[in-house]
Amino acid sequence: MESPEGKALQAEGVELGSVASVIHYGLRYEDVTIADMTDEQFDIVLFEVIPRKMMVQPDEAAEIVREALAFWAFLGREYGLEHPASCAAIVAGDRAVTRLQVSVRWSAVGGGQIWPGRCVQLTGAAAGSATAAAAA
Repeated sequence: MESPEGKALQAEGVELGSVASVIHYGLRYEDVTIADMTDEQFDIVLFEVIPRKMMVQPDEAAEIVREALAFWAFLGREYGLEHPASCAAIVAGDRAVTRLQVSVRWSAVGGGQIWPGRCVQLTGAAAGSATAAAAA
């Protein structure tokens, strides 16, 4: 990356390249180019798709988040696109690193089928009582 943002990360030893996956998976799974990607779409790609589709270790989360933040800053500065500030807000702060680490761990243990906070897998008697409650 030849931008000041990319050069600064490289000077700190950050290996660049994860943004290419954001671009690729955004197009493939959200049918959106980086120029039109909204914060909601970026959130899905970064925290749901990438952990499921890439071999990512939890200790890589900080660099991925820092690169994404730099990339959105670059897009906002260089091209004046509509969504970079809201997308950058998703990866600003330590919460994004922790969230990506959790997503990566969740996917590594087979959680790619069920996302925390979205649905609950019920088995046995719990499934029966949940079904009965839903029917009531």
